[in-house]
Amino acid sequence: MLWSARFESGGFDEWTSVPGRGAMAFPTDPNNKIEVSTERAHSGSYAARLTIDASSAGVQENALLSRAGDLPIEAYYSAWYYLPRSVSVGTYWVIFKFRQRSVATDPSTEAELFDLDLVDCRVAR
Repeated sequence: MLWSARFESGGFDEWTSVPGRGAMAFPTDPNNKIEVSTERAHSGSYAARLTIDASSAGVQENALLSRAGDLPIEAYYSAWYYLPRSVSVGTYWVIFKFRQRSVATDPSTEAELFDLDLVDCRVAR
């Protein structure tokens, strides 16, 4: 196993103690938060809880955990998500994102690769 994060320390040190990893909520809204919680842990005692206030129509809100660098070309990735209730997401929410670099050591060559998006299936497309 290359790396995993289970939050069992009660903090984000698995995300923040190594260069290229991070945990942050963008300050566009004081209700955007990242925290470690004992609610809804998938395994163990802790889980990350990321909260955004998506009530402002048309305003992008962010709370994220990120990892960059030292990733293999081929790997298996997994994540577990819990949504506390049915939500209306507007157009879509990006809940998992992969980016790529054409030159691994040059951040300016970064480009989008693919997203896992959450959409509201009740809305006619």
